[in-house]
Amino acid sequence: MICRMIPEDTIINVFVFEDSPSGIVSATRAVKLLEIAGCSIDFHPYGIYTTPEREQQLRSLKAAICNNINEALDNVFSKILKFG
Repeated sequence: MICRMIPEDTIINVFVFEDSPSGIVSATRAVKLLEIAGCSIDFHPYGIYTTPEREQQLRSLKAAICNNINEALDNVFSKILKFG
């Protein structure tokens, strides 16, 4: 139902900033549900790690790895400004 409200050619960009693997997994599942509903999604997970173990876990979920939220936001904003 929600994807019917969005023009057909629209790609929805979903950015998630998480320090826990379970948060990335939950966001991934939500994106899958939106795709099943017919939405076109570009998913951008960012992992904010605090330990080497956490970094490994987040990396295994294909999240972009950052030391802190500021670094992650800088990364996203530089891409948005670059591509407009």
